[in-house]
Amino acid sequence: MFPAIQNLKACLDIAIFSIKDITVKEHILDDPKYNYLFTVDTLNEMVVAGIPFRDAYKTVAEQLENGTFESPKETKHTHEGSINNLCLDKIKEKMNHSF
Repeated sequence: MFPAIQNLKACLDIAIFSIKDITVKEHILDDPKYNYLFTVDTLNEMVVAGIPFRDAYKTVAEQLENGTFESPKETKHTHEGSINNLCLDKIKEKMNHSF
């Protein structure tokens, strides 16, 4: 049991060491290489608008293939941890109380 506790402590030490130096790059999604991240959002919006999934999928795939896909860059996610609700204030508060 003691080796397991020592391993856990070592893992926690590494986590604490690495987490304190993490910084958030606020405008990282402005880089064009991340445009394809939003294909699922586009697909979901099309389905919600009433387009059958298969047709929406084909449309997005064709746009990707011929280079006409335009990344919306705006998402409407609200769940905790999503890109629009990172809960950074809550995380900072917990980190300040932990150290």
